[in-house]
Amino acid sequence: MTEEQKKKLEALEQEHGPCAHAVTGDGKLLAFRCPSLDEWEEYQDNLSKGKRRGPTFRDLAQQVVVEPSVEELQAIFKKMPAISARIADGIADLAGAAVEVSVKKD
Repeated sequence: MTEEQKKKLEALEQEHGPCAHAVTGDGKLLAFRCPSLDEWEEYQDNLSKGKRRGPTFRDLAQQVVVEPSVEELQAIFKKMPAISARIADGIADLAGAAVEVSVKKD
Protein backbone atom coordinates (compact mmCIF):
# COMPACT_ATOMS: atom_id res chain seq x y z
CA MET A 1 0.00 0.00 0.00
CA THR A 2 1.41 3.38 -0.98
CA GLU A 3 1.66 6.32 1.39
CA GLU A 4 -1.08 8.07 -0.58
CA GLN A 5 -3.36 5.03 -0.19
CA LYS A 6 -2.60 4.85 3.55
CA LYS A 7 -3.59 8.51 3.93
CA LYS A 8 -6.76 7.95 1.91
CA LEU A 9 -7.66 4.92 4.05
CA GLU A 10 -7.02 6.89 7.27
CA ALA A 11 -9.34 9.64 6.03
CA LEU A 12 -12.02 7.10 5.11
CA GLU A 13 -11.73 5.48 8.55
CA GLN A 14 -12.07 8.88 10.21
CA GLU A 15 -15.35 9.31 8.36
CA HIS A 16 -16.74 5.74 8.39
CA GLY A 17 -14.95 3.92 11.23
CA PRO A 18 -12.75 0.85 10.67
CA CYS A 19 -12.75 -0.37 7.07
CA ALA A 20 -12.01 -3.68 5.42
CA HIS A 21 -9.69 -2.87 2.55
CA ALA A 22 -7.65 -4.28 -0.30
CA VAL A 23 -5.46 -3.02 -3.10
CA THR A 24 -6.00 -4.58 -6.53
CA GLY A 25 -3.11 -5.69 -8.72
CA ASP A 26 -3.38 -2.47 -10.70
CA GLY A 27 -3.14 -0.38 -7.51
CA LYS A 28 -6.80 0.49 -6.91
CA LEU A 29 -7.72 0.97 -3.23
CA LEU A 30 -10.95 -0.72 -2.19
CA ALA A 31 -12.48 0.13 1.19
CA PHE A 32 -15.66 -1.07 2.89
CA ARG A 33 -17.34 0.14 6.08
CA CYS A 34 -18.91 -2.16 8.62
CA PRO A 35 -22.46 -3.12 7.65
CA SER A 36 -25.36 -2.05 9.82
CA LEU A 37 -27.34 -4.74 11.62
CA ASP A 38 -30.09 -4.49 8.98
CA GLU A 39 -27.57 -4.79 6.12
CA TRP A 40 -25.93 -7.79 7.78
CA GLU A 41 -29.25 -9.53 8.42
CA GLU A 42 -30.34 -8.96 4.82
CA TYR A 43 -27.06 -10.51 3.66
CA GLN A 44 -27.53 -13.52 5.95
CA ASP A 45 -31.17 -13.92 4.87
CA ASN A 46 -30.16 -13.91 1.20
CA LEU A 47 -27.54 -16.59 1.83
CA SER A 48 -29.95 -18.77 3.81
CA LYS A 49 -32.73 -18.43 1.23
CA GLY A 50 -30.53 -19.98 -1.40
CA LYS A 51 -29.74 -16.85 -3.39
CA ARG A 52 -26.62 -17.41 -5.48
CA ARG A 53 -23.52 -16.61 -3.45
CA GLY A 54 -21.76 -14.39 -6.01
CA PRO A 55 -24.61 -11.89 -6.37
CA THR A 56 -25.13 -11.92 -2.60
CA PHE A 57 -21.44 -11.14 -1.99
CA ARG A 58 -21.55 -8.34 -4.58
CA ASP A 59 -24.75 -6.88 -3.12
CA LEU A 60 -23.20 -6.65 0.34
CA ALA A 61 -20.01 -5.08 -1.01
CA GLN A 62 -21.97 -2.50 -3.01
CA GLN A 63 -24.00 -1.54 0.07
CA VAL A 64 -20.95 -0.79 2.20
CA VAL A 65 -18.29 0.37 -0.29
CA VAL A 66 -16.71 3.72 0.56
CA GLU A 67 -13.92 3.64 -2.04
CA PRO A 68 -14.19 3.49 -5.07
CA SER A 69 -17.66 4.35 -6.38
CA VAL A 70 -20.23 1.60 -6.81
CA GLU A 71 -19.87 1.91 -10.58
CA GLU A 72 -16.09 1.45 -10.37
CA LEU A 73 -16.56 -1.52 -8.04
CA GLN A 74 -18.97 -3.14 -10.51
CA ALA A 75 -16.33 -2.77 -13.25
CA ILE A 76 -13.79 -4.46 -10.95
CA PHE A 77 -16.23 -7.34 -10.38
CA LYS A 78 -16.47 -7.84 -14.15
CA LYS A 79 -12.67 -8.08 -14.43
CA MET A 80 -12.12 -10.02 -11.18
CA PRO A 81 -15.33 -11.91 -10.33
CA ALA A 82 -13.82 -13.95 -7.48
CA ILE A 83 -12.79 -10.83 -5.56
CA SER A 84 -16.35 -10.48 -4.24
CA ALA A 85 -15.88 -13.59 -2.07
CA ARG A 86 -12.69 -12.18 -0.53
CA ILE A 87 -14.38 -8.83 0.05
CA ALA A 88 -17.37 -10.50 1.73
CA ASP A 89 -14.96 -12.38 4.03
CA GLY A 90 -13.28 -9.11 5.00
CA ILE A 91 -16.59 -7.38 5.63
CA ALA A 92 -17.72 -10.35 7.76
CA ASP A 93 -14.54 -10.09 9.84
CA LEU A 94 -15.14 -6.36 10.27
CA ALA A 95 -18.71 -7.11 11.38
CA GLY A 96 -17.43 -9.40 14.14
CA ALA A 97 -16.97 -12.80 12.51
CA ALA A 98 -13.26 -12.77 13.39
CA VAL A 99 -13.93 -12.38 17.11
CA GLU A 100 -12.94 -15.47 19.04
CA VAL A 101 -15.41 -16.54 21.67
CA SER A 102 -14.49 -19.01 24.35
CA VAL A 103 -16.35 -20.64 27.16
CA LYS A 104 -14.67 -21.55 30.39
CA LYS A 105 -15.32 -25.19 31.11
CA ASP A 106 -15.10 -26.42 34.67
